Amino acid sequence: MKPTSIRRFDFLYLASIALSIVTYLLSYDAMVASVQARTAAAGVQLGAGTVIVTMVVSLGVSLLLWFLVSRRRAVVAKWIIVLFFVLGLTGIPGLIADGWTLLKTLSALNLLLEAAAIFYLFQPDAKAWFAERTVAAGPGE
Repeated sequence: MKPTSIRRFDFLYLASIALSIVTYLLSYDAMVASVQARTAAAGVQLGAGTVIVTMVVSLGVSLLLWFLVSRRRAVVAKWIIVLFFVLGLTGIPGLIADGWTLLKTLSALNLLLEAAAIFYLFQPDAKAWFAERTVAAGPGE
């Protein structure tokens, strides 16, 4: 049975993914316009398809990482989640620049959900749960 910390991680991380979907939907038009403007300057025509593929891949990676951590107890996936979170922190200056909007609020809330989810991955019961998988697999497996 999953420990409490992993169940809390599940809830918070999946809530973060759901919030990402809402944020994607609310910012879709702006993202398409941005992609079209940036690629037109380079003489390339990219737009809605690129944005949709990027969204689907991003959500797919997030769900895969959640599955690997929550169901497979993959410690490497746990650290990849941490790495993506740390990389996401580099966007904080953009969040606080040029005023506060709904999308910036949702992005900040998303970072807080991810931080809380990651917090639970490093609790003693979660550490023991990950260690059980390592011991059960045995050395070299």
